[in-house]
Amino acid sequence: MSADQDSQDLVKRVTEAAVKAVAARDDVSVSFAPGAHGITQTEDGSQARLPTPARQFGEGDLHVLRGEADAAALRLRYNDAKTYNRQRPMGGNSAELFDIAEQARVEALGSRVLAGVAQNLGDYHEARCKDKGYHLVTEREESQIADAVGMLLREKLTGTPSPDSAQPLMDTWRSWLEDKARTARYPSKAERSRA
Repeated sequence: MSADQDSQDLVKRVTEAAVKAVAARDDVSVSFAPGAHGITQTEDGSQARLPTPARQFGEGDLHVLRGEADAAALRLRYNDAKTYNRQRPMGGNSAELFDIAEQARVEALGSRVLAGVAQNLGDYHEARCKDKGYHLVTEREESQIADAVGMLLREKLTGTPSPDSAQPLMDTWRSWLEDKARTARYPSKAERSRA
């Protein structure tokens, strides 16, 4: 076995152990596949899917992987799947925004108590926003709204600014989103029960 393969296997083992520790659950398994991410329920618990680490990677790459792993672990730790699924809208933009808001909430909870997690999440979001080209944004596009909402929620919940690579995105969306949030009206219980 090559040294690169040994390093990759070590990163996988350490990352899996970190996911279980941050999630505070031992019924979690971790799988790695190119481009994979997400959480699924299994007969034995939950499975976190993460991207396969490169055989040769730098420290920055490791922080990004750890950030994605921490994001999944925090979802496993702080999200009540039954309640969440019962409240989640059926689909479309509302469901996407609900998912983004929940992820921002669980990441904020973890960031407040685990400084290393906060740093890893920051590195992950910096890389993710750069990969999406948000550092080049000059005007609003509807496809960006969910990520802009997520970044704004993270700012409000954690008290920390969005990553540098997200600043152009936030510059184009912030005032519009804050205006919508200020003027939004949540329906009364009676109005909700009629729907």
